[in-house]
Amino acid sequence: MADLAASVGAGEAAAAGDYPTLFASYVVRSAETLQRRLATGGAFSQEEFARQRSHALHVLTFALGPDDAWPAARDLLFILVEPMEQAGARRDWIPFLTRGIAR
Repeated sequence: MADLAASVGAGEAAAAGDYPTLFASYVVRSAETLQRRLATGGAFSQEEFARQRSHALHVLTFALGPDDAWPAARDLLFILVEPMEQAGARRDWIPFLTRGIAR
């Protein structure tokens, strides 16, 4: 599925009815986009970081599974380590770190 997701555009996958590939491409794109946003966003307010954290954990729920999403999930995990620890979100965060380490 990794090669297929990379070689087939989202529009082509949808047109072909290949919804698993379409979903996989959305997961990868979401993880990459969020990683870039967090890397270049500077300091966030507590409220904004809470929103970003919720989104990041949701994306990681899906991105930590498929092999083709692993590079984006790994980068997102790395960028979230410090802010998650500073926010005291260890209880929410540890299951995702554990899944990432298992990869």
